[in-house]
Amino acid sequence: MRRDSSAEMTQSRFAAIVDAYGGDPARWPPDEREAAERWLASSSAAQAQVLEALDLDRTLAAQVAPDVSSALERRLMDGFDRARQRRSLGEFYAAAADALWPGAPAWQPAFVLGMALAVGLCIAVFAPLDIPQPDESAGSVFALDSVPDAGQGI
Repeated sequence: MRRDSSAEMTQSRFAAIVDAYGGDPARWPPDEREAAERWLASSSAAQAQVLEALDLDRTLAAQVAPDVSSALERRLMDGFDRARQRRSLGEFYAAAADALWPGAPAWQPAFVLGMALAVGLCIAVFAPLDIPQPDESAGSVFALDSVPDAGQGI
């Protein structure tokens, strides 16, 4: 986001610049540096904020980076490479859509599959389910009635 150097600096924008770039004006964005330096010269709150940021800058500069073994560094870098090679959900969706409907925009196969689902659901909901079946069980009930009961003779 480019800003006009003649634009008025606000306290919130000045605070954002100092928080992001530190207390050294040489590190501030060039297109906002002049306005920020004018704000710094006119505001005691800005001067206090810059002093605090410079103190933090000195503390961070005095810190020594820890030694990292080459094996740990290699393991970390391999982990980054594996993470970069993984497909995101969007890439997976794009590959599946391209396999289903090559060269088409992603919305076309999604629309076709959605319509197929809608038609299938409509058929399932509105199709008649009361298809008459031939009633074969009635003849076997009468056949059982004609056999004498075996339990009556005892």
